[in-house]
Amino acid sequence: MKLKRIVACALILCAMVSHDVPQVFEVTDQVAFMHDGKMELVGSVSEVMSSDNLNFKRFLAGRESGEDELPTFRVAASAGR
Repeated sequence: MKLKRIVACALILCAMVSHDVPQVFEVTDQVAFMHDGKMELVGSVSEVMSSDNLNFKRFLAGRESGEDELPTFRVAASAGR
């Protein structure tokens, strides 16, 4: 992606706040997930996606934090991340 290339070439830090998970994972090297004003997960895209954090899984599934039922899903990590 063009933005990722620009940030890497300029050697700058870029912070992105978004609910668009695929876009965030495409643009960033490190991801932080916040829930109720607290940072719950920080790591690479593959580290965050392989986390067992229920709040993050609920967020990906589009569910409220109090809902117990989670769908089964698989995520493939892309090369180089």
